[in-house]
Amino acid sequence: IFKISEIFSGIVEIRFKVVNSTTDIYLHTKFSNISQSDVTLKDINGQNIFVGVKAVPDRELIYINVLNGILFENSVYTIKVYYSSKLRTDKLGFHLTSYVDGSGRKIDIAATQFAPTEARHAFPCFDEPSFKAKFTVSVIHPKEYHAIGNMDIESDPVEMPLFLISHHDLLSFFRGNQYITKFKETPLLSTYLVSFIVSNLPHTVLQQTSFKQELYAKEVAQHLVKDGEKFAADVLQKFMDTWTTAPLPLKTMKQVAIPNFYFSGMENFGSVFYNEQKWFYDPTIHSVEKLLSLKALLSHEMSHQWFGDMVTMDWWTHVWLNEGFATLMGYYGTEMIDPESNIMQKYQTEVFMNAMKVDEAEDIRKMSQYVEDPVKIMQHYDKIAYDKASCVIRMF
Repeated sequence: IFKISEIFSGIVEIRFKVVNSTTDIYLHTKFSNISQSDVTLKDINGQNIFVGVKAVPDRELIYINVLNGILFENSVYTIKVYYSSKLRTDKLGFHLTSYVDGSGRKIDIAATQFAPTEARHAFPCFDEPSFKAKFTVSVIHPKEYHAIGNMDIESDPVEMPLFLISHHDLLSFFRGNQYITKFKETPLLSTYLVSFIVSNLPHTVLQQTSFKQELYAKEVAQHLVKDGEKFAADVLQKFMDTWTTAPLPLKTMKQVAIPNFYFSGMENFGSVFYNEQKWFYDPTIHSVEKLLSLKALLSHEMSHQWFGDMVTMDWWTHVWLNEGFATLMGYYGTEMIDPESNIMQKYQTEVFMNAMKVDEAEDIRKMSQYVEDPVKIMQHYDKIAYDKASCVIRMF
């Protein structure tokens, strides 16, 4: 991350097995400046395979064509792509946001928001939910910043030596005072659940029976996240112990309150991002209703670690499976930890009534409706996917 130029560069290496012999590879990407010199393809023995590269920007793809021979069925290959771009400012993809600290300084943050189809802005990939993979992520960042990812770090960040960068287009970006943070390998994840953030947000630690929780928020707002801190850890532990009886393959759950974040919450595996205003709670000025909404949000995102992250729909046709389960569990989880909240009454008056109102429309869409265009996929995150779906699931 570069504080002046706001440019990021990267290298992605994808190891894949060919199902049917082919000469063609399509990768999702929003980088239209990737050329033939930026792409290498090798077989399992490390032999280079000559390829042609063509950008297809209207479909957010690059087309990689094998020039001599074919990619053989059941064979394993590795493709490597070098790329660079600017951090976005629309809160999607790999984007830039900021906050003002206690001394009045503007502090930059670079964060990800990949759901539903924006991982392709951070790295070329097979950006579809059914293409799950294990990810090993390394982030190079300024010395005064730290990086947070899905998994724990392999070891303490170390200064980035220039000789590790071999591609001529990237060499000029690394001019010292940069550190590299390497993260452990993830379990199988869809691309939209990969996450990383570069910031200087301080954090607190809460130890639970099965995991450690780290809560990141700007220093001037630490007192505003306390009411949700223990609840988030407790509800995740409760889900592990009594509801799913399935432990998560992680040792640390990171909760990150981000200024101006796009969604109320984003269920990145092991590293959940929130709009800080949805988390902040001050009992001297905020209502009990806001506290209940916060608890339902935290329960919603914690349940997603199973319903959505570990078990994921094949395509956005069934996004309601993700969000319907999580909406319902947001209320059930809150009731398990805080039975005196009577939050299921709130479910009846809000979620159920919203679903009934939506269902009155003559042109209401089907819950399971095929959609392909990224804009329309985003539009499927609606009251049908959240409210109506949760009510339907509750019937069973």
